[in-house]
Amino acid sequence: MESEPKKAAPKQKKSAAVTVEQIQEDRLTQLANEFWTDAALKENKPFNAQIVEDVYQKELMGTDFSTKRIMMLEFSRYLENYLWQQCPTYCQLLQLSMKNFENEFLLGRFSSRLQGNGVTLREQTILLIFLNHCFNSLEVDLIRGQVQELVALPIWVNLLPGRREDLFKKNPKYRKFYNVMLKKDAKLPEKAREQTQFQRQFLSNLFATYLEVLHSIPEK
Repeated sequence: MESEPKKAAPKQKKSAAVTVEQIQEDRLTQLANEFWTDAALKENKPFNAQIVEDVYQKELMGTDFSTKRIMMLEFSRYLENYLWQQCPTYCQLLQLSMKNFENEFLLGRFSSRLQGNGVTLREQTILLIFLNHCFNSLEVDLIRGQVQELVALPIWVNLLPGRREDLFKKNPKYRKFYNVMLKKDAKLPEKAREQTQFQRQFLSNLFATYLEVLHSIPEK
C-alpha cells in the first residue's frame, strides 16, 4: 500500500505582541522620554504645541486611529502627563475619544470638536464611538455628571412649542421647573448663556448633522 503523503506542518503565526525593544525604539517612547515622562517633566521644558499636532496627524490620523498607536500613547501616559496638564484648552479633543481614555471625559472639551467645521467623517465616527462609551459608563461619577446634562429637562428647548406644551399638560410640574430655568438663563452673562445653550442643543445639533450626512449620500 502506498503511504499517505505527509501533511505540511501548519505555519506558525507570528506573534503580534510588541517586544520591550520595540517599545523602547518606538518614536512615541522617544518623544515621551524627551517631553513627558516623570524625569522629563522635572526638566521643566516649555510646552511644544507642534508635538501635539504631529502626534495627532501622524500617530492617529496617519494610522487611521490604530489601536496599537493609541495603546502606545496610553502606555506612555501622554494624556495625563503632557496633553492634559500642558494644554487643557488647546488639546486636540479627538485624542480623548479612545475607549482607553473614557474615564477622562469632559464634555466641554469634546462636544465642540464633534460639530466643528473641517472635521472628517472618520473623525466624527471615532468621536461618536467615544460618546457611546460615555453613555455606557454612567457608573463613573465624572462621566455621569457630564452626560446627564445632555438628556435633562433643559433640552426641551429644542422641541416645537406645540409639542412642548403637550408635554407640560401631561407633566404640569415640569412647566414650573422649565420657567425657573428660563428666568435663571436671563441673568447669566452672555458667555455663560452661550455655553449653556450649546450643551442643551448638543444632541439636537448632532441629529441634524447625522441627517445632513445621510442626505448627502447619493442614491444608487
